[in-house]
Amino acid sequence: MLEENPEIAICYHNVEVFDSFTGETNFYWKERFGYGDGEIRNFIQYGNNLCSLAFMFRKKDIPTEKFSHSGQDWLYFVEVMNKGGGKYHYIDEVLARYRRHSENMTLNWEDKINGQIHTLNILHKRYPQYHSQINIRRSEVLLTKSLFFAARKEYLVAIRNLFSSLKFVFPAIWRVLRIPLREIKFFISKGGKADHLIKSLIKSE
Repeated sequence: MLEENPEIAICYHNVEVFDSFTGETNFYWKERFGYGDGEIRNFIQYGNNLCSLAFMFRKKDIPTEKFSHSGQDWLYFVEVMNKGGGKYHYIDEVLARYRRHSENMTLNWEDKINGQIHTLNILHKRYPQYHSQINIRRSEVLLTKSLFFAARKEYLVAIRNLFSSLKFVFPAIWRVLRIPLREIKFFISKGGKADHLIKSLIKSE
């Protein structure tokens, strides 16, 4: 795909997510997080909802700076696209399996949320042409942060983050419903059974 399409900086594929203990398939990445082709603006607006082990890109497009904190894989791939052709392409095949267990780093929501906010601040400075997309994604991250604190009964912090979330997309506040609606649809498709990802977000401990 990359050899035949020089304008494509990154290609990625579908992934089977399975339970480490039972070996059973939890879901396929595209049915949970979506799929499709896009450009940098799409990748910024929707966040890094693509499975990192499913990416392929050219060595020449690897950024020279160091990436260390949580959430910077997202920034890393934005920089890859910026150096490359600026586009990404989806290959509709399952070419990897992802093991899900209770100790996955992706289940550390506080670290993940803070990492994404830090990355958004960097993107805001580096890519002013995408401020609209950055604000939409910031709104989604802050809504997630609001739910995180609400589940832990820190209601004032939750309300403050909810209002901040709505502010970034006002007056088009319906934009903030994309992820909740996606998760409700997925929850229904799984017969009302929550997976590790949702359980780790809403747990009260």
